[in-house]
Amino acid sequence: MPTGYGFSSRVTGIYTYLECKDDKCYYCGDVSVLHDHVLPLAVYKLAPIFKWPSELLKLVPCCHSCNVIASNRVFMSLSAKWDYIQLRRLR
Repeated sequence: MPTGYGFSSRVTGIYTYLECKDDKCYYCGDVSVLHDHVLPLAVYKLAPIFKWPSELLKLVPCCHSCNVIASNRVFMSLSAKWDYIQLRRLR
C-alpha cells in the first residue's frame, strides 16, 4: 500500500473518496487523471443490496494505466487490488 502520499477522505454518495494533496495515483504514484472505483460501479449496480465491505466502497485517485490494468475486476480488498496492479505494472 502506498505511504507518504498524504491521503484524506470524504464521502460522496455510497463511495468514500480518498483524496491526495499531490494528485498522485494511489497505485503507482504517477499523476492521477481520474478516480478508480475500488469496487467497479458496474458490479455495484448489479447487486446494490448486497452488504459490500466499506473498504471496497472507495474512490481513489488513479492514472489511466492503473485503471486499465484493474478494469472491472473485483478484489477482496483494496490491498489485493494494489498488489495485483503492482504485479501487472512489472510486466
